[in-house]
Amino acid sequence: MERHGFVARLKPEFREQYIEAHNNISPELVSRYRRAGVHRILLFLFDEALFMYMEVENWKAAQAALGQDPLDIEWQKLVSPMKDPDFREMHEIFRME
Repeated sequence: MERHGFVARLKPEFREQYIEAHNNISPELVSRYRRAGVHRILLFLFDEALFMYMEVENWKAAQAALGQDPLDIEWQKLVSPMKDPDFREMHEIFRME
């Protein structure tokens, strides 16, 4: 299982809309993420700082599958303009299990 962390800045004028979008994500989109090998996504918001944590079987394979998925393409069109820049990957430096 791969673990990935990402960070982005949420545009303040989209705060409520971004939260609302994630509170109403379609079950079909969630199903497609699971089929692509995504097991867990956690999204945290602190002021305008967004942090996303993912557990995925194979990140590159999931990206390739979702990059061709019409439902995810529409989802990205909805949420991507709300953050600037797009999510940037962070590097893990410590883990306690």
